[in-house]
Amino acid sequence: MTYEELINLLNEETEDGYHLWTFKEILNHRVRKKGKTSWMEVKVLWDTNEETWEPLNVIKADDPITVAKYVEAKGLVDKPCWKWANLYIKNKKKFLRLCRQVFLAREKTGPVGKFGLQVPRTTKEA
Repeated sequence: MTYEELINLLNEETEDGYHLWTFKEILNHRVRKKGKTSWMEVKVLWDTNEETWEPLNVIKADDPITVAKYVEAKGLVDKPCWKWANLYIKNKKKFLRLCRQVFLAREKTGPVGKFGLQVPRTTKEA
């Protein structure tokens, strides 16, 4: 499966009309500690305009391109926790192509608005 097909599959509505959650962007990051264990969390802006803190490994598994884009924008590539992003960022041409694919997949399956109202894409959505 290509990355675009995977994004489209995740964005499809299920049979009972329930829309799977997708996020627009990553806003911030932090380290959480509980006892001796620690983990990274990222603040995510969802497509419903809600903001929540989610574990990095969950978001990274769902959409590594968006997380790598955040890492590059914040200059976190040299930090130990973010070294994995080098796989995506090191080849600029490939990284830009992947970013475009993500953007186009969201444009094709995302909500459409006209005159400030959401236009349904399917009869189920209507």
